[in-house]
Amino acid sequence: MCGRFALSKSDRIDWSQFGVRRGPTLPPHWNIGPGRDLAVVRSAGKEAEVAWLRWGLIPSWATEASIGGKLTNARAESAHEKPAFRSAFRQRRCLIPADVFY
Repeated sequence: MCGRFALSKSDRIDWSQFGVRRGPTLPPHWNIGPGRDLAVVRSAGKEAEVAWLRWGLIPSWATEASIGGKLTNARAESAHEKPAFRSAFRQRRCLIPADVFY
């Protein structure tokens, strides 16, 4: 994913296409970056749920939470191998509604 993205047509989100029964009404945002709280769709057992998570990855070995803003991009070819991304890649995935990225 790129360093910034936008959700300009938030009123058009069809949450049911993600397996969510009812999702929140989100205001449009045009400059979403690392450190921001986001509505994401994630697995909750056999169903999906909308959760508010902060954008940024804090690896288990990190000593400061500020590293989360520095680990925002990973190469798709090697994310499953790198120590910083490996565990999250295997166990904690989510969908982020977005319609613009830059």
